[in-house]
Amino acid sequence: MPATLTAPLPINEDQRLAALRRYDILDSEKEQLFDDLTRLAADICGTQVSLITLVDKDRVWLKSAVGIEATQMPRSGMPCSHAILNDDGLVIPDLAADPRFSDDGEGPENGMQFYAGTPLQTRDGYNLGTLCVLDNKPRAMSDDQLQRLKMLARQAMAQIELRHNLGELAKTTRKAISLENLIKQYTSRSVWERADITAENGGMEIHDEEVQGTYLFLDVVGFTALSEQLGPSGTVELLNAYFNPIVDIVFENHGDIDKFVGDQLFCIFHDDATAVATALRISEVLAWLNQKRAAEGKRILSFTMGLNNGPAIRANVGGINRRDNTLIGNAVNIAARLQKACRPGGILVSHSLFAKLRGGVKSVQQVRLRLKNVADSVFAHYVEAEA
Repeated sequence: MPATLTAPLPINEDQRLAALRRYDILDSEKEQLFDDLTRLAADICGTQVSLITLVDKDRVWLKSAVGIEATQMPRSGMPCSHAILNDDGLVIPDLAADPRFSDDGEGPENGMQFYAGTPLQTRDGYNLGTLCVLDNKPRAMSDDQLQRLKMLARQAMAQIELRHNLGELAKTTRKAISLENLIKQYTSRSVWERADITAENGGMEIHDEEVQGTYLFLDVVGFTALSEQLGPSGTVELLNAYFNPIVDIVFENHGDIDKFVGDQLFCIFHDDATAVATALRISEVLAWLNQKRAAEGKRILSFTMGLNNGPAIRANVGGINRRDNTLIGNAVNIAARLQKACRPGGILVSHSLFAKLRGGVKSVQQVRLRLKNVADSVFAHYVEAEA
């Protein structure tokens, strides 16, 4: 390749190289669209060789090449290193006659005598490389050919931009999918579904919503002492051994988990009978799990459950920068208090809820309770599944 004088570096070389890295195109696979442009450039200009080059720190890498087999060349002395120094590009009718070049008899472009290249310029003004043509004899280039070469260079740069944008879009899409899946795991379905609709409509806040539901609270008996014995990691491992099947049962029965609070689980259902049936199923599975773990010599847990139905509001609670969208109302409070008053292993259902049930469940004991922060006495039932 003709090369003796090293081209000066562009004054914005550091920023230019950073822009080149941003496009993540160096050492990428061949792509037909770029090859089409180089072949068209060779045809228009009537040259043996046409290249799409990217000028790296110490090399000129070829994204596409017609007429030679090389994939890269040393940057030092390459005509492309000179062509990127201005926005108009570079035309050298006779390389041998140009004082910047002489034939050193080396390189894949050995024997090339003509060069014309126009920069591949980013939208923010950085010349990443060139679309260039070369020939093995000195020659002239018409204004029409030069203008067409510049048009093809703009197309090549547009393709690089498109390639980059599609890559960024793919990254953003992957991130959005991962983020969506994470949010779904860590928020209630009710919140997620409403947030999804809000976002689709361009909203930035989930509005309050009145609901009519059945509320189930579940809690571990003796959790404080348990956590002191097992430590944080051991406690989490034990809780999840039980919460995994509980969560599956809730979702299988079309319930939603509003939140976990330490060892407590708060669920909502939109059907009274389904909520109580879910509690009975949880109790059955927990009994089986305790029997299995006891046989294996593992620690077992006991739970209490409380259920109530009635109106509530799903509302935003907190500040502007951090808030929770949760269920609030007297019916929710009573369900939580029933769970606190429940005996270990029991399911305590408010009388108002029990009165709406039709078969499948029986009351084994009716109790009258004075619940904390509830003005009137509350009648409730310990329930079991009917045989």
